[in-house]
Amino acid sequence: MAEQAYQLLRIIIIDSFWKGQVNELDLSGHTQLEGTNGAGKTSLMRLLPLFYGMRPSDIVSKVDQAKNFADYYLPRDSSMLVYEYQRPGGQTCMALASSDGRGVQFKFIDSGFDSKIFIGENKIPLTVAEVERVYRSLGVECSVYLGVDKYRQVIQNLRIGRKVKEIRQLQNRFAFSDLATPHLDKVVNGTIEKNLDFDAVKQMLVAIAGDHIARSVGQEKEQITLNKQDISLWLADIQASRSIQKVSDKIALWQTDFTQLDNLLIKLQHLHVEMLAHQESINIKQTERSQQKTQLREQITQLDKQLKEQTQTLQTDISKLLVKIEADQGRIDLLDEDKLKFDENDAASFQLQADNAPRYQQALNDVNEIIEAFEGNLNKVQAKFESLLQTLTLQKVKDEARNHEQVAKVKEQANTQLSVISETYQGQLAKLNEQLNDSFLKLNMDLQLLQNDLKMTETAQQNITVDPALQAEIDSNQVNMSEVKDRLSDLITSIK
Repeated sequence: MAEQAYQLLRIIIIDSFWKGQVNELDLSGHTQLEGTNGAGKTSLMRLLPLFYGMRPSDIVSKVDQAKNFADYYLPRDSSMLVYEYQRPGGQTCMALASSDGRGVQFKFIDSGFDSKIFIGENKIPLTVAEVERVYRSLGVECSVYLGVDKYRQVIQNLRIGRKVKEIRQLQNRFAFSDLATPHLDKVVNGTIEKNLDFDAVKQMLVAIAGDHIARSVGQEKEQITLNKQDISLWLADIQASRSIQKVSDKIALWQTDFTQLDNLLIKLQHLHVEMLAHQESINIKQTERSQQKTQLREQITQLDKQLKEQTQTLQTDISKLLVKIEADQGRIDLLDEDKLKFDENDAASFQLQADNAPRYQQALNDVNEIIEAFEGNLNKVQAKFESLLQTLTLQKVKDEARNHEQVAKVKEQANTQLSVISETYQGQLAKLNEQLNDSFLKLNMDLQLLQNDLKMTETAQQNITVDPALQAEIDSNQVNMSEVKDRLSDLITSIK
């Protein structure tokens, strides 16, 4: 039997009937499997007899009876069942079960389970060969592939396997018991299936007793470790188990009810915890809401005060706005009157005139350019005119001086002639009388000529003669100015 130092720690199911998943069943303490129908509880429990050496063909799957053990539990090359167990002295070993395509094969590894070695970087499980290669590179001892019979001889430490050196070495390093434990797989399976066969127990007891008797004749047998009291208790337990088996249907029904009640209790406990947590959060929220309520009340008070102040301010503003509105209304009335006048003044044509504004503006620009050109010509004419006027003025002054000199000469000559006439008047009175009519006529003619010359001189001084070309240019500019004034007047009239 297994001593206390021997213990199955956990079962790791890699890419098995749950495709692509890695699941771990911890067996280091009390383990309870829960789940709905078809969740896989029975499939997990049926993995225990395999570790103790039971043939896979004897493990029946109620999930899919059309498949054998290997097809159901180990359908792919990366599918693997890893049994991690403990031996005396702190030794941790693994028993790996995989499929070779025909059946189940086993391999022992003298090390604990490391998920980094079994699962690749791409989250894809490795094969047994790849895992073995990694462990061997780390210096860990790994066994060869073993069939079901040889695996059972090693794990149960059976006497028949000690005849082979290879099996004996594996028993010393990987056996699950110091003593032989034949038929242990059947006992475990019967316990799980709740149909423990007493014949299997008897066969196990006979094998143990046979080892004890054979030891007395010098054969190497396992030492018996059971006493009479243990056997009596065991048999009593078996009888009680058979009695209980008679009411197994009721027990199963009760167990179902108990399981449901346990599940309900767990749910209620979970709900109770959630209710307490929820109640605590509600209390916290209520405290926070109370604080927020107080703050909001203070804010409401402040807002009421601000509202009153703003109301007074708004009323004042409204009064001012009403005054402005009345003023604006007066302006609007005036604008309405202006609009009526505007409509009466044929406002519809304003848009047309506004559309013609660019053309009028261009025409005005053209007129301005013509005016500027005329102003330039006028400046030139004015400069020539002023120059001519200065020349004529100077000529007038010279002519007046010359006329004064001629008048003086004429007066002097007249006085001289009068003196001569006066001196000779007496002596020539008769001659003069005779010649009076002729002389008087001649003098009148001379005087008339002198007067005519004087008048002509004065007229020449008053009427300055202008160059004909300049006079023609002046006349042309005056005509152009008249035309420009007429066009500008027409343009202003059309704009109005």
